Amino acid sequence: MKFLYLFLVLSLFASLKAKFTVAMMNDVHLDLNYDPYGSSESGCQKGKLKDSTLALYGKIGCDSPYALFRSGLEKMKLVNPHPDVIIVPGDMVTHAIPRNDGVFDPNAYRKLMIVIHNYTKTVASVFPETPVVFTQGNEDYVINYNVPTKTHKQSYYRLNYKNYITNIKANQFSDTRENQRIFESTGSYSMELAAKKVLVLSINSMHFSERNLPTNDPKGPKEIFEWMELKLDYARKRGLKVIFVYHIPHGEIATPFGSVRFWQKKHEDIYMPMIKKNADIIAGIYTGHIHISGMAASFTDSIEARIDLELDQLKRGSHNSGQMMNRAVSPVLGNNPGFTLYYYDEGMDYASHYEEYTFMLVSSYNQRDSPLDYWRYLYNSKKDLGINNLSENGIRDFLATIDKDFNKFMKYMMYRMGKDSSTESLSETISQIYCRRNIKNDGCEVCLNSLIRYAKERYL
Repeated sequence: MKFLYLFLVLSLFASLKAKFTVAMMNDVHLDLNYDPYGSSESGCQKGKLKDSTLALYGKIGCDSPYALFRSGLEKMKLVNPHPDVIIVPGDMVTHAIPRNDGVFDPNAYRKLMIVIHNYTKTVASVFPETPVVFTQGNEDYVINYNVPTKTHKQSYYRLNYKNYITNIKANQFSDTRENQRIFESTGSYSMELAAKKVLVLSINSMHFSERNLPTNDPKGPKEIFEWMELKLDYARKRGLKVIFVYHIPHGEIATPFGSVRFWQKKHEDIYMPMIKKNADIIAGIYTGHIHISGMAASFTDSIEARIDLELDQLKRGSHNSGQMMNRAVSPVLGNNPGFTLYYYDEGMDYASHYEEYTFMLVSSYNQRDSPLDYWRYLYNSKKDLGINNLSENGIRDFLATIDKDFNKFMKYMMYRMGKDSSTESLSETISQIYCRRNIKNDGCEVCLNSLIRYAKERYL
């Protein structure tokens, strides 16, 4: 108990020293129909398959019950009672609500709107004085990866404008005519934290999705880019730093399931020059969707090159060339749930460091004590990994050490999955990161054995 008290005091002291703090919780996939005895084979849904394991706070292979979501917010508040802003980059809604791509289901629509309302209301109840920036994820609309169709656009955006802004006391200062106009047209909006000289842009990246039907809202992308240009110009003239928040990351992204490009290239070709042109005022790009923490990078299909890819992900993670991604709260893809706090020093050119917290999911099985007992501090990027700051130079210095230190590399890899590096094995960690969940075949073993062999050859 004394240790916990000392840790919380030190964490609070660190947050007070920081000029600006971002708390980020993404991909919760809140499931209001979660069954604690449910089987992962049926998504832990009430009325479906069951197993003998009691999992009150979540189960590998299923989305998040309310208890896991709320306890994560409560743990975040214990660690840092007053972050400057909370970022929620989408996918508030569970995968379990049935969806037929391209077909509107009014019953599914009603259910997902209930989830979004409960989600936003809960965040506001735990952090009543903290501004919260929400954005739309691919699971937050009834037609997956698509923006609302013309028929439902007005009702969807108007309801969520209330959920995101007007119904949250700490966000009501952002209820402006400009925000109402751009939100009801595209689902995007801005939040200016004037006292901190920070402008946060919440972008509805579904407009740029490879799977979004262009007939849904053909003028949407152009309208968003024109609005972004105006907001960046506004920020530059007033000496503001800019933070971007959106769900699906840009670029070709390395995931545990292979190489994926989520944005249409024609939209990236407009977006990326805009980012590079304004890199000096952009303090961070925060995205979700991938479910594993790290920094975005291009993907290579060579198995032997995947360890090098991890190093490249770090290199590309600086604020003007990459994007920060957190581990999901939802454990549906095999990760321990997590959230992250990012700290900025004076100047706010880039985050100085981040702290990650994790929920020890398997340890909570068949237990009935408080879920807060299973939320743990995982690591600090500066203290535990030696990353001096999240600038390009800071990342490059870290690369110089991790490229030659096998143990430090594996420590980083384990942290990505929310694992304690002192208790997890090399083979288990690599298999969880790179082998498809619930797919048992020779391909997974080949992948795992090749990675282990290459890792040993490279480092040992």
